[in-house]
Amino acid sequence: MLKKIKIKPIHIFIIAPIILALSFFVINYRNNILKEALAAPKTLHPLTFYCDLDEDLVNFTKEKMETSIHDLEMEKYFNIGAPPGGSPPIDPPPPSTGFFSLPMNNACVTCPYEGYMYSSGNCHEGADFDGSGTPVGAPIYNVAPGIIKGWGLSSLYGYWVAIEHSYTLPGNPSPTTLISFYAHMIELPTSEVQTAGVGGSIDRGIYIGRMGNTGNSHGAHLHFALLTTMEINGQEPWPRYIYSVNPEEYLPTDGLGQCVILPACGGCH
Repeated sequence: MLKKIKIKPIHIFIIAPIILALSFFVINYRNNILKEALAAPKTLHPLTFYCDLDEDLVNFTKEKMETSIHDLEMEKYFNIGAPPGGSPPIDPPPPSTGFFSLPMNNACVTCPYEGYMYSSGNCHEGADFDGSGTPVGAPIYNVAPGIIKGWGLSSLYGYWVAIEHSYTLPGNPSPTTLISFYAHMIELPTSEVQTAGVGGSIDRGIYIGRMGNTGNSHGAHLHFALLTTMEINGQEPWPRYIYSVNPEEYLPTDGLGQCVILPACGGCH
């Protein structure tokens, strides 16, 4: 028969310090492992989701990615022989048969207005211009006389510029206001835009920038939108779908090539 062990107060005084010492050793060992892991170089795998990234690391990574994208675009930019920003392009601006002209020469629409839905639930509020005749660095032109509303570098739209236009429709004496928005450019707008400044006037056909792949973009193109109003928060523009119109209904068709619509742009469902 097993003999019962009686635990006396003296036993508790002997065992308790041992348990506490072991606990302290385990916790200290675990903390040292965590410190070593945090001090080790961090590599971000594109398929890995990190929940607790250090804020400085996130900002540093984002800055490096934006710099890498810009450097890559500039390399392609100079490889095609495009002059630096601010220099006049070789080609004349697209012709105009009405108030608006096309924003690019030899371009076509690869993803139309309402071509797909953003994660926010809003539809594509513009039209994407691309094509074999528009390599990276191809010039972009202002589509109509107007007032410069703003420009900047956005995490979503990359380098962008917005220009406000006021015109009168036939049979309607009240002026109509539309804002043309140009996004994913390779760099800041040209010297013509920056010299005029926000609130300055700019004519139709003025060279305002070059097509790029900056911001949340999956290939070089011009994201072009027409809006009845647009908010700008610092350098972050908000071209909301509810304030947009179909740009293809306002732009001329002369000079607009035929493109194969991208598979992901079958409609906003």
